[in-house]
Amino acid sequence: MSLNHQTHPRHTLFSSMTSRVGLNIGIAIGLSAASLSTASAQLKIAKISADRKVDFGKEIYPFLRKNCLACHNTTKAKAKLNMETPELMIKGGDTGASIEPGKGDASLLFTSSAHTEEPTMPPDKNKSKAKNLTPEQLALLKLWIDQGAIGSKVIVEAPKTWTPLTGIQPIYASALSIDGRFAAVGRGHEIQLYDLRLGRLIGTISDPELKELNLSPRGAAHKDFVSTLAFAPNGDLASGGFRIAKLWTQTPSKKESEVALPAESKTIAASADGKWIASGGIDGSITIVNANDAKAKPVTVKDHTAVVTALAFTSDNASLISASADKTLRLRTLAAPTKSKKIDTGIAQNALVYLKAGNQLASAGADNQIRLYPLTAFDPPPA
Repeated sequence: MSLNHQTHPRHTLFSSMTSRVGLNIGIAIGLSAASLSTASAQLKIAKISADRKVDFGKEIYPFLRKNCLACHNTTKAKAKLNMETPELMIKGGDTGASIEPGKGDASLLFTSSAHTEEPTMPPDKNKSKAKNLTPEQLALLKLWIDQGAIGSKVIVEAPKTWTPLTGIQPIYASALSIDGRFAAVGRGHEIQLYDLRLGRLIGTISDPELKELNLSPRGAAHKDFVSTLAFAPNGDLASGGFRIAKLWTQTPSKKESEVALPAESKTIAASADGKWIASGGIDGSITIVNANDAKAKPVTVKDHTAVVTALAFTSDNASLISASADKTLRLRTLAAPTKSKKIDTGIAQNALVYLKAGNQLASAGADNQIRLYPLTAFDPPPA
């Protein structure tokens, strides 16, 4: 609703009438015609008991928020009128107070809403899709003003259900640590942390309390968009989302266990569930560690004849794929890691990536070519 007018027709005319001793017949006829025109456009007003107490937060604010606040709020106040609280409406805008407590019929908010005088609100064909108030709403509005327009700022209840954000999410917030080592970015529900020295993503920061909402497969930091981020001098990270700010503190790392490797490690990989860690050595050995069971002994296998250059777990966390300079790729299940299937590529392999979609893997060879293999390529051809 936009309450923007330069004069108050009824009050101005009434003041003019009382300031004169005599009125000519033309003014009287003009007043009569104006009254008939206004009355014909007036909206219907329901009849309600004057004894009932009107609750601003529950009965008035909801329809004002729906039909008025789009144009009259802190950020956008047409005619300098903010209608977010009764105090602000009483204060008014360019044309003075929009509410006169105790005087519903004399309050601009009511008369413009009821279409008893110009300008009528909301305007026709408004961009906010605001609609005329219903007879019941008009009756409540008048009674509330008659009762003194009592109320305070309303805190709208937060949504009870949240929808996961799907697809590629743009970055709406970013922050750089004081030492320039880490960069944090907000993508949808997530906060992703990058190590700029290593030049890669090192993890997603998530709130365990949001896990049951299933907002993100990697873990959500906020229910809504992560809209702002800032690093503290000590390395802690602050984030802001829907009505809430969170402080993420760094936890000092500590060594829980130590695993002896048969040879120098060339590559390392971890399963998506965090249960398995695998290390590939320069001698062709692979050591597999159960990270969830400190008592479980590491398993070391050696079926590659040259350095293991890359490792990758399958998305079901059940198998491990390895690439080697011995010109082979090998697939082994974690249930029986000593047995493996192989693909002879004919070229030394430098890198390996498992592609969840399509159950494929991509390998980079020493001949500068990338090759795609289905997992079925590890199975021997039929006789």
